[in-house]
Amino acid sequence: MKTDPTFLVELEEGEFRIHWEEVAENGAIIEVFVDDEKIKTIELEEDQGCGWDTISVPAGQHRIQVKNRGADWVGIKFYEFTACQHHAVKVQGLAGSTRAYLWFTDVGNQLHRETTTEPINFLSATLHGLQDGAYLMEVYNTEPGAGGVIQENAVECVNGKLAFELPSFMHDIAVKFKIL
Repeated sequence: MKTDPTFLVELEEGEFRIHWEEVAENGAIIEVFVDDEKIKTIELEEDQGCGWDTISVPAGQHRIQVKNRGADWVGIKFYEFTACQHHAVKVQGLAGSTRAYLWFTDVGNQLHRETTTEPINFLSATLHGLQDGAYLMEVYNTEPGAGGVIQENAVECVNGKLAFELPSFMHDIAVKFKIL
């Protein structure tokens, strides 16, 4: 985990799950905050391997932050929200100081759960840790046969925070940010 993600969510009473793949040599300490209050500390040891942990989240709108306070990195596989008033969306990505690549997917679709034919609408997020400045945001349709850029626009990163909104999508969508 290189950046500390923040999620703005609206949930029925449910759970927030962190899934990880691997832990680096010096271990990691993940802290989870809900509405700026530390709810849980997860201590991961060297080479712990795959795992997950769950945090209960009350109903309503919340700001959930995940921070790695440890000496080393942890490979986050994905984050999952249960009991969402919207689709459960998994976010994976890579980010440097001036670029980021994100992939948003419908968790139910990937895990072969029953899914609706309704699109995922009104999804917004904030990416932390990028250099301040103007960025080109390119949104890609990832559906077979229909791939390619479907939206391009400029977005601004201020104080290391880049807020953005996604267009409606069905199963998954990819986003690339690069500094202008």
